[in-house]
Amino acid sequence: MGEKGGLGAIGGTPLVALDLGGRAGEVWVKVEAANPTGSYKDRMALAMIEAAERDGRLQQGQTVVEYTGGSTGSSLAFVCAVKGYPLKIVSSDAFADEKIRTMRAFGADVELIHSPGGSTSVRPAPSWARPGRSGNACRTPAGSLSSPPSPRSCPGKRRGPTTSRAAASATGRRS
Repeated sequence: MGEKGGLGAIGGTPLVALDLGGRAGEVWVKVEAANPTGSYKDRMALAMIEAAERDGRLQQGQTVVEYTGGSTGSSLAFVCAVKGYPLKIVSSDAFADEKIRTMRAFGADVELIHSPGGSTSVRPAPSWARPGRSGNACRTPAGSLSSPPSPRSCPGKRRGPTTSRAAASATGRRS
C-alpha cells in the first residue's frame, strides 16, 4: 500500500477458501470489496489510465472523459483523483444517485443527461457535444480531449495485472 494515495491497494485483495461442507471441490474467491472503492473495477480503471500514460495518450494537464454511471465511474474518479487528472463523466439521470455522488466526491465533473423513460441503454449526447453548442467543457490546455483506451484497444493481452495477481494468490502470496 506504499504507492501514492492508495493505488498500491488496488488488486491487493485477499484470496479466501470457501467452506462448502464437502459438497464441492475446493472453491477460492477473491474478496474484491477490499479494493479502495470496494469494486473489482478499480483494477480496470488503473490499468486503463496507466496504459494511456505509457503510450503517451494521456499526459498531465489532460482531461479523461468517460460515459458511465456505475462502479467504473467511481473507480476512474478515484484513480484520476490520486494521479491528478481532471475527469469529466457524462452519465444518465437513470443511474443510481449513490454512484453519481461517489464520482463527485472523488472530484469528477459529472454531467447528467435526461434519459427518457429511465433507460440506461441509450448513450445520450452531452451538452458540449450537441450541434449548435460553442465551446467544449472538456478541452485540455493543449486543446484536445483525452480518453483512456478501452480494453478492446489492447488485442492479444489476455494476461494482465488481474490474472497475474490471482495466480500469485493461488500460490500463497497475497496479491
